[in-house]
Amino acid sequence: MDFYTVYGPAGAAVVQSDFGYSIDSDLTDLDVSFLRPGSNGQTVSFDYGYDAAGRLETQTISNADWDWSPAQAGSPLSATYEANPLDQYASVDGQAFSYDLNGNLTAYRGQTLAYSSQNRLEALSGAGVEAEFSYDAEGRRKRMLVGNTSTEFVHVGMTSLRTAWVRSCLKPSPARWWARIWSGVQLSRRMIITPAMG
Repeated sequence: MDFYTVYGPAGAAVVQSDFGYSIDSDLTDLDVSFLRPGSNGQTVSFDYGYDAAGRLETQTISNADWDWSPAQAGSPLSATYEANPLDQYASVDGQAFSYDLNGNLTAYRGQTLAYSSQNRLEALSGAGVEAEFSYDAEGRRKRMLVGNTSTEFVHVGMTSLRTAWVRSCLKPSPARWWARIWSGVQLSRRMIITPAMG
């Protein structure tokens, strides 16, 4: 069992994490204790099981606040994973995954995904989400449309500039497009363009 401790500014331990591994060095359990005053001694444990090929087979979480999928009710929360001979997950908790002949994920949790002949994600739809993606001649993403938000990516050397156009349909004023331009993670400019772009 290995452990990792995070200390606060005063030198007191605030988080203690303990890790357990199998003989094959697969992570089998992670226990986290929150020691900061006011955390009420909250803890969470993650336990993992694997098949003979070392593929994740089961996961159990002791605290629902840390479950990535809140729809799974109860405590402890658990999930089962089933892999196919191609080392793809065929299902998780009975929800089937589908793949194309190139191994791209095409269906999961009510969503469908479509790819180009170069295996680049072009569209995603379902479960309340509609998204489209396009790429430049070098395979870099140049545009992403999610709902009414269109994000343009401009590449300058090794730097990617990102512009997000967000449509505002507040009435009675005409529709507007809000443009935010980032260089990496730095917001560098904001513009309002009206009337609406087509």
